[in-house]
Amino acid sequence: YADAASGELATIAPGEAFWVENAGEGPLALRIPASPQEAPPGPPLPAPGLAEGEAGWSLQLRATTGRVGSSRARCGQRLGASAARETFDYGEPPAPPAGKLSLAWLDGAGARLACDYRALGGSGERWRLRLDSDQVGADFRIAGLLAGALPAGWSLVAIDAVTLAEIPLSAAPEIRGRIAGGAASRRWHLLAGDAAYLAAERGAIAAEFAAGLAAFALWPAQPNPCRRAEGALIALAAPRAAAASLRIFDVQGRLVRRLHEGAVAPGLARFTWRGEDERGARVAAGVYFVRAEAPGLAATRKLVLLD
Repeated sequence: YADAASGELATIAPGEAFWVENAGEGPLALRIPASPQEAPPGPPLPAPGLAEGEAGWSLQLRATTGRVGSSRARCGQRLGASAARETFDYGEPPAPPAGKLSLAWLDGAGARLACDYRALGGSGERWRLRLDSDQVGADFRIAGLLAGALPAGWSLVAIDAVTLAEIPLSAAPEIRGRIAGGAASRRWHLLAGDAAYLAAERGAIAAEFAAGLAAFALWPAQPNPCRRAEGALIALAAPRAAAASLRIFDVQGRLVRRLHEGAVAPGLARFTWRGEDERGARVAAGVYFVRAEAPGLAATRKLVLLD
């Protein structure tokens, strides 16, 4: 098996990796005979983590969910690395046939990397992180361990590629969520840099997001149902700047809360509702409706509020 595709193979090319199926009940012996070496071996690959005293920094992320196990991905800056694919950048092993959990970086060509290091220096770097799993509905946790020290004045931030929600990682590198299904379950931009770099990249990410939108859209509330304490995130996707409104109504069509009235910038306008009316008073648990109006859009979505 290699990334969900199976077949019978007599030879394996250098650099390829596969899962082997044992269809019987007993143990399976896999014998790989030696083959003539046509070229002298190259230098050994560098270790995925920083050696003691090595210049730079390294962030190891470990994803866990259910009973599947774990998946690790490393990024950072070290001497001799570059933005291009080189010996510091390990490819990711193929996904197993079932029980899949994969945490990897995506390079410019979309290849999945278990390690992605960049050159020392500069004002910051951006990585694309992707989590895939077939454990639909399961909660996941991504915990980070930082080796070495970030440059002075730098911070670590993750930005959800779908909701654009920002997660600070400098003090406690951790991301939590739920596997929602689909080919790309969850995706983030991971930023490491100084304040000016982070501000510029936030703007660039919002612009990239807006450029991929064809029309205004009201996204499903998350989570739904939602508990009053955590609230529901309600998002309006905007391909361009325009006037828009977001309102909450009850089942009888009465206005409960105005979330927004006025201009929205290109990107994703996010609002949180925690079960309050226009005066800030708590409303009863039950079914409510989110109504969005924008150029070419008049959409309504149901939202269930729990105590």
